[in-house]
Amino acid sequence: MLTTPQQTIFDSTARFRVCSAGRRFGKTFLSTYEIARIARFPNKRIFYIAPSYRMGKQIIWDDLKQALTSRRWVKKINESDLTLTLVNGTKISIRSADNPDSMRGVSLDFVVLDEAAFMSKTVWTEVLRPTLSDRKGGALFISTPRGYNWFADMFHETIDKDNWESFQFTTIEGGNVTPEEVEDARQDLDLKTFRQEYEASFETAGNRIYYPFDMQENVKAFVDEVPNNIMLFNDMNVNPMAGCIAVKTKEGYILLMRYSYSTVIQMS
Repeated sequence: MLTTPQQTIFDSTARFRVCSAGRRFGKTFLSTYEIARIARFPNKRIFYIAPSYRMGKQIIWDDLKQALTSRRWVKKINESDLTLTLVNGTKISIRSADNPDSMRGVSLDFVVLDEAAFMSKTVWTEVLRPTLSDRKGGALFISTPRGYNWFADMFHETIDKDNWESFQFTTIEGGNVTPEEVEDARQDLDLKTFRQEYEASFETAGNRIYYPFDMQENVKAFVDEVPNNIMLFNDMNVNPMAGCIAVKTKEGYILLMRYSYSTVIQMS
Protein backbone atom coordinates (compact mmCIF):
# COMPACT_ATOMS: atom_id res chain seq x y z
CA MET A 1 0.00 0.00 0.00
CA LEU A 2 1.32 3.44 -0.91
CA THR A 3 2.14 5.98 1.77
CA THR A 4 0.46 9.39 1.65
CA PRO A 5 3.42 11.12 -0.10
CA GLN A 6 3.70 8.26 -2.60
CA GLN A 7 -0.04 8.43 -3.24
CA THR A 8 0.26 12.17 -3.87
CA ILE A 9 2.74 11.54 -6.66
CA PHE A 10 0.72 8.60 -7.98
CA ASP A 11 -2.48 10.67 -8.14
CA SER A 12 -0.91 13.48 -10.16
CA THR A 13 -2.34 13.78 -13.66
CA ALA A 14 0.77 15.49 -15.05
CA ARG A 15 2.36 13.71 -17.99
CA PHE A 16 5.85 14.32 -16.62
CA ARG A 17 6.51 14.19 -12.87
CA VAL A 18 9.74 15.02 -11.05
CA CYS A 19 10.28 13.92 -7.46
CA SER A 20 13.22 14.81 -5.24
CA ALA A 21 13.13 12.30 -2.40
CA GLY A 22 15.29 11.47 0.60
CA ARG A 23 17.04 8.14 0.95
CA ARG A 24 14.78 5.16 1.74
CA PHE A 25 11.71 7.15 0.74
CA GLY A 26 10.34 4.15 -1.14
CA LYS A 27 11.22 5.20 -4.68
CA THR A 28 11.37 1.65 -5.98
CA PHE A 29 8.08 0.66 -4.37
CA LEU A 30 6.37 3.66 -5.97
CA SER A 31 8.01 2.88 -9.32
CA THR A 32 6.56 -0.64 -9.24
CA TYR A 33 3.07 0.78 -8.70
CA GLU A 34 3.57 3.29 -11.51
CA ILE A 35 4.70 0.57 -13.91
CA ALA A 36 1.80 -1.70 -12.96
CA ARG A 37 -0.72 1.07 -13.58
CA ILE A 38 0.37 1.42 -17.22
CA ALA A 39 1.07 -2.30 -17.68
CA ARG A 40 -2.56 -3.30 -17.03
CA PHE A 41 -3.44 -1.93 -20.45
CA PRO A 42 -2.64 -4.16 -23.46
CA ASN A 43 0.37 -3.81 -25.75
CA LYS A 44 2.16 -1.13 -23.78
CA ARG A 45 5.95 -0.67 -23.80
CA ILE A 46 7.58 0.43 -20.54
CA PHE A 47 11.20 1.08 -19.55
CA TYR A 48 12.62 1.35 -16.05
CA ILE A 49 15.99 3.12 -16.23
CA ALA A 50 18.69 2.90 -13.55
CA PRO A 51 22.12 4.52 -13.64
CA SER A 52 23.74 1.13 -14.31
CA TYR A 53 22.70 -2.39 -15.35
CA ARG A 54 23.69 -3.81 -11.96
CA MET A 55 21.67 -1.21 -10.09
CA GLY A 56 18.58 -1.89 -12.20
CA LYS A 57 18.82 -5.60 -11.58
CA GLN A 58 19.47 -5.26 -7.86
CA ILE A 59 16.97 -2.48 -7.14
CA ILE A 60 13.73 -3.48 -8.86
CA TRP A 61 13.97 -6.61 -11.01
CA ASP A 62 13.12 -9.24 -8.37
CA ASP A 63 10.44 -7.08 -6.72
CA LEU A 64 8.84 -6.31 -10.07
CA LYS A 65 8.77 -9.98 -11.07
CA GLN A 66 7.23 -10.97 -7.76
CA ALA A 67 4.61 -8.22 -7.84
CA LEU A 68 3.39 -8.95 -11.37
CA THR A 69 3.70 -12.74 -11.11
CA SER A 70 1.56 -12.70 -7.97
CA ARG A 71 -1.14 -10.95 -10.01
CA ARG A 72 -0.83 -13.65 -12.69
CA TRP A 73 0.03 -11.03 -15.28
CA VAL A 74 3.32 -12.50 -16.47
CA LYS A 75 3.51 -14.68 -19.58
CA LYS A 76 7.28 -14.79 -20.11
CA ILE A 77 10.40 -13.79 -18.15
CA ASN A 78 13.62 -13.06 -20.04
CA GLU A 79 16.36 -13.00 -17.41
CA SER A 80 19.19 -12.18 -19.81
CA ASP A 81 17.36 -9.15 -21.26
CA LEU A 82 15.60 -8.20 -18.01
CA THR A 83 12.25 -8.08 -19.81
CA LEU A 84 8.80 -9.20 -18.70
CA THR A 85 6.18 -10.02 -21.31
CA LEU A 86 2.66 -9.94 -19.92
CA VAL A 87 -0.38 -11.94 -20.96
CA ASN A 88 -1.92 -8.78 -22.47
CA GLY A 89 1.07 -8.17 -24.75
CA THR A 90 2.68 -5.42 -22.66
CA LYS A 91 6.47 -5.53 -22.28
CA ILE A 92 8.45 -4.11 -19.36
CA SER A 93 12.24 -3.81 -19.61
CA ILE A 94 14.99 -2.80 -17.21
CA ARG A 95 17.62 -0.66 -18.92
CA SER A 96 20.72 1.26 -17.84
CA ALA A 97 21.69 4.87 -18.41
CA ASP A 98 25.31 3.90 -19.00
CA ASN A 99 24.28 2.20 -22.25
CA PRO A 100 21.90 4.77 -23.78
CA ASP A 101 22.26 3.61 -27.37
CA SER A 102 20.49 0.36 -26.48
CA MET A 103 17.32 2.38 -25.90
CA ARG A 104 17.18 4.11 -29.26
CA GLY A 105 14.65 3.20 -31.92
CA VAL A 106 11.81 2.13 -29.64
CA SER A 107 8.39 3.62 -28.90
CA LEU A 108 7.48 3.89 -25.24
CA ASP A 109 4.29 4.49 -23.29
CA PHE A 110 6.01 5.13 -19.98
CA VAL A 111 9.49 5.42 -18.55
CA VAL A 112 10.82 5.64 -15.00
CA LEU A 113 14.21 7.27 -14.47
CA ASP A 114 15.20 6.08 -11.00
CA GLU A 115 18.07 8.08 -9.44
CA ALA A 116 17.86 10.42 -12.43
CA ALA A 117 20.27 12.90 -10.82
CA PHE A 118 23.05 10.35 -11.32
CA MET A 119 22.45 10.06 -15.07
CA SER A 120 23.58 12.23 -17.94
CA LYS A 121 21.04 14.79 -19.12
CA THR A 122 21.41 13.50 -22.69
CA VAL A 123 19.91 10.16 -21.67
CA TRP A 124 16.64 12.04 -21.35
CA THR A 125 16.95 14.78 -23.97
CA GLU A 126 18.59 12.84 -26.80
CA VAL A 127 17.46 9.26 -26.19
CA LEU A 128 14.32 8.83 -24.08
CA ARG A 129 12.26 11.95 -24.81
CA PRO A 130 11.90 11.12 -28.53
CA THR A 131 10.77 7.56 -27.70
CA LEU A 132 7.64 8.96 -26.02
CA SER A 133 6.51 11.25 -28.82
CA ASP A 134 4.47 8.99 -31.10
CA ARG A 135 2.58 7.35 -28.22
CA LYS A 136 2.45 10.52 -26.10
CA GLY A 137 4.02 8.54 -23.28
CA GLY A 138 4.74 9.80 -19.78
CA ALA A 139 7.75 9.82 -17.49
CA LEU A 140 8.56 9.73 -13.80
CA PHE A 141 11.90 11.19 -12.69
CA ILE A 142 12.61 10.20 -9.11
CA SER A 143 15.91 10.65 -7.34
CA THR A 144 17.88 11.76 -4.36
CA PRO A 145 19.51 15.07 -5.38
CA ARG A 146 23.10 15.41 -6.52
CA GLY A 147 23.79 19.10 -6.16
CA TYR A 148 22.55 21.59 -8.72
CA ASN A 149 22.70 19.55 -11.92
CA TRP A 150 20.16 19.01 -14.70
CA PHE A 151 17.80 17.14 -12.35
CA ALA A 152 17.65 20.19 -10.09
CA ASP A 153 17.03 22.43 -13.11
CA MET A 154 14.20 20.19 -14.26
CA PHE A 155 12.69 20.15 -10.78
CA HIS A 156 12.58 23.96 -10.59
CA GLU A 157 11.51 24.55 -14.20
CA THR A 158 8.30 22.52 -13.97
CA ILE A 159 6.48 25.53 -12.52
CA ASP A 160 6.58 27.18 -15.95
CA LYS A 161 5.71 24.08 -17.98
CA ASP A 162 2.36 22.57 -18.85
CA ASN A 163 1.90 18.87 -18.08
CA TRP A 164 4.81 18.89 -15.61
CA GLU A 165 4.71 18.70 -11.81
CA SER A 166 7.39 18.52 -9.11
CA PHE A 167 7.38 16.96 -5.66
CA GLN A 168 9.83 17.01 -2.77
CA PHE A 169 9.69 14.65 0.20
CA THR A 170 12.14 13.90 3.00
CA THR A 171 13.19 10.51 4.29
CA ILE A 172 10.96 10.90 7.35
CA GLU A 173 7.96 11.75 5.18
CA GLY A 174 8.53 8.50 3.31
CA GLY A 175 7.60 6.61 6.45
CA ASN A 176 10.20 3.85 6.12
CA VAL A 177 12.84 5.27 8.49
CA THR A 178 12.20 6.32 12.09
CA PRO A 179 12.82 9.90 13.22
CA GLU A 180 15.32 8.53 15.76
CA GLU A 181 17.42 6.94 13.00
CA VAL A 182 17.33 10.13 10.94
CA GLU A 183 18.47 12.11 13.98
CA ASP A 184 21.36 9.66 14.48
CA ALA A 185 22.35 10.22 10.85
CA ARG A 186 22.24 13.97 11.41
CA GLN A 187 24.88 13.59 14.14
CA ASP A 188 27.12 11.47 11.89
CA LEU A 189 27.02 13.57 8.69
CA ASP A 190 28.03 17.09 7.76
CA LEU A 191 25.11 19.45 7.19
CA LYS A 192 25.29 19.52 3.37
CA THR A 193 25.33 15.74 3.07
CA PHE A 194 22.51 15.31 5.57
CA ARG A 195 20.28 17.85 3.82
CA GLN A 196 20.89 16.27 0.45
CA GLU A 197 20.50 12.62 1.43
CA TYR A 198 17.76 12.86 4.06
CA GLU A 199 15.91 16.09 3.31
CA ALA A 200 16.05 15.87 -0.50
CA SER A 201 17.54 19.36 -0.62
CA PHE A 202 19.51 20.66 -3.59
CA GLU A 203 22.85 21.63 -2.08
CA THR A 204 25.83 23.46 -3.52
CA ALA A 205 29.07 25.01 -2.35
CA GLY A 206 27.39 28.39 -2.96
CA ASN A 207 30.56 30.55 -3.23
CA ARG A 208 31.89 29.21 0.04
CA ILE A 209 35.57 28.33 0.56
CA TYR A 210 34.43 24.76 1.01
CA TYR A 211 30.90 23.45 1.39
CA PRO A 212 30.71 22.92 5.20
CA PHE A 213 32.32 26.36 5.79
CA ASP A 214 30.97 28.14 8.85
CA MET A 215 32.07 31.61 9.97
CA GLN A 216 31.77 30.78 13.66
CA GLU A 217 33.51 27.42 13.52
CA ASN A 218 36.17 28.01 10.87
CA VAL A 219 37.30 31.63 11.29
CA LYS A 220 39.85 32.41 14.00
CA ALA A 221 42.41 35.16 14.60
CA PHE A 222 45.87 34.54 13.12
CA VAL A 223 48.43 35.34 15.84
CA ASP A 224 51.58 33.69 14.47
CA GLU A 225 54.33 35.45 12.58
CA VAL A 226 53.48 35.70 8.89
CA PRO A 227 55.84 33.53 6.79
CA ASN A 228 57.90 35.09 4.06
CA ASN A 229 56.07 33.19 1.32
CA ILE A 230 52.47 34.23 0.82
CA MET A 231 50.38 32.17 -1.60
CA LEU A 232 47.79 33.56 -3.99
CA PHE A 233 45.02 31.34 -5.41
CA ASN A 234 42.69 32.41 -8.23
CA ASP A 235 39.73 30.68 -9.85
CA MET A 236 39.53 32.31 -13.28
CA ASN A 237 36.76 30.03 -14.51
CA VAL A 238 34.05 32.13 -12.87
CA ASN A 239 32.93 35.74 -13.13
CA PRO A 240 33.31 37.48 -10.77
CA MET A 241 36.72 35.89 -10.36
CA ALA A 242 37.28 34.35 -6.93
CA GLY A 243 40.48 33.92 -5.01
CA CYS A 244 42.20 33.82 -1.66
CA ILE A 245 45.50 34.65 0.02
CA ALA A 246 47.00 32.02 2.30
CA VAL A 247 50.18 30.98 4.06
CA LYS A 248 51.53 27.50 4.67
CA THR A 249 52.50 26.54 8.21
CA LYS A 250 53.37 23.29 9.96
CA GLU A 251 49.65 22.84 10.73
CA GLY A 252 48.58 23.31 7.11
CA TYR A 253 47.31 26.19 5.01
CA ILE A 254 45.94 29.22 6.83
CA LEU A 255 43.64 31.51 4.92
CA LEU A 256 44.34 35.20 5.39
CA MET A 257 41.78 36.69 3.03
CA ARG A 258 39.29 35.70 0.35
CA TYR A 259 38.08 38.00 -2.40
CA SER A 260 36.19 38.25 -5.69
CA TYR A 261 36.24 40.77 -8.52
CA SER A 262 34.96 41.14 -12.05
CA THR A 263 37.49 40.96 -14.85
CA VAL A 264 37.60 42.40 -18.33
CA ILE A 265 39.99 40.83 -20.79
CA GLN A 266 40.87 42.98 -23.80
CA MET A 267 42.03 41.11 -26.87
CA SER A 268 44.63 42.91 -29.00
